[in-house]
Amino acid sequence: MSESTDTAEATGIATCVRLTYDEREYPADVRDWVLEGVTDETFLASFRRRHDTVTGGETFDEFVSCGCGSPRDVTLRVAAIDGGSRVEESTDLVVEPTG
Repeated sequence: MSESTDTAEATGIATCVRLTYDEREYPADVRDWVLEGVTDETFLASFRRRHDTVTGGETFDEFVSCGCGSPRDVTLRVAAIDGGSRVEESTDLVVEPTG
């Protein structure tokens, strides 16, 4: 463990949260839109504001814009957490497709 991870665990702040979603739930022609939506900094900033804590395996039902007013529901799962469980503005969020 690194010193920064030790400090984060002591303060309860997550330094990094890895979120995953199943890309097979979406037609091939919108998968790139979904990935772009869930990795967009505006979406990630909103996620940080709305979710102040996370736990491993927890899921969140979110929606993202897929262009032209076409929102898509996306279920994000917490795959890994570095540091504590509290999400703050400084928490790095990494979103990856699975499947």
